[in-house]
Amino acid sequence: MAATVEKLSLSLPLEEVAYLRDRADRERVPLSTLVLAALRESRTRKEQLARQQAAFAQYVTWATDGEGLPADVLAAAERELAEG
Repeated sequence: MAATVEKLSLSLPLEEVAYLRDRADRERVPLSTLVLAALRESRTRKEQLARQQAAFAQYVTWATDGEGLPADVLAAAERELAEG
């Protein structure tokens, strides 16, 4: 069963294209495989960050008996989560 795909035209900086072509040659895969892998990794990271933020919000609610944290403390904690 073939996957449904759409052909796109992308404009990328030359150094990125050179990197992609070199990597594709070394790994013996199509360029689209590398681009798809990068997109999926980006999506996975975004979803993971959203789960972490939701879990942290639940923890804060539990730890503060529903009072929450001051906005500056919460923002600092969220920055730390995003970095890690």
